[in-house]
Amino acid sequence: METENATKAIIAHAKKEGNYKQGDKIAIVASNPNFHHDISTTVQSDVKAIEFMQHIAKILSSKEHLDITQCKFDVTIFNIPRCSKPTKIINFAKDIRTKRCITQIKNNNNLCCPRAIITTPTYYTNNIFGTERNIAHIREGRKLQAKLAIELCKRLGDYNEGSFTLEDIKNVEELLNIQDKVVCAESFNTIIYSGKEKETKIYLNKGRPTR
Repeated sequence: METENATKAIIAHAKKEGNYKQGDKIAIVASNPNFHHDISTTVQSDVKAIEFMQHIAKILSSKEHLDITQCKFDVTIFNIPRCSKPTKIINFAKDIRTKRCITQIKNNNNLCCPRAIITTPTYYTNNIFGTERNIAHIREGRKLQAKLAIELCKRLGDYNEGSFTLEDIKNVEELLNIQDKVVCAESFNTIIYSGKEKETKIYLNKGRPTR
């Protein structure tokens, strides 16, 4: 019982620190020197998170060599955007073809994320890297889009060439003076990263839509 109460207290503390509101999502990673590997959840509801912590509590209570004081819990709160008239994407696979506010990036190399980052600001300005650009050509995915994506990578200098990480995206924010919000399609279209508040915001969708 003591272990279960302790795990509930961990979630309660994380929710308070993370400004949790009803409907937000939670992800948890539990690690312990005596675990064969870390145990983690997907991004999920409050109820599922509590069930996960109860599961961990049972593991700790059933094995004498496991001590909760040796456990490390990383709890992430995903605050879901709210507005008076929500515009939730119900079917991303369909909406990506029908909604003008969504631009799909098509490419056959590792430049998908930098291409998206370069394309999104065209909805604010045609001045990219200090020069006026052909917005239509960028949005249509022509050579100009790839050229600017490569230029972005060069300006970053150090980045993960296989696929942009959240750290790379954070560095992009500083380089372009923008705020990035990363939406994960595989986690119920929740925001898994939101940078420092800036006037110019861009939204990037991570993951392939389900068809």
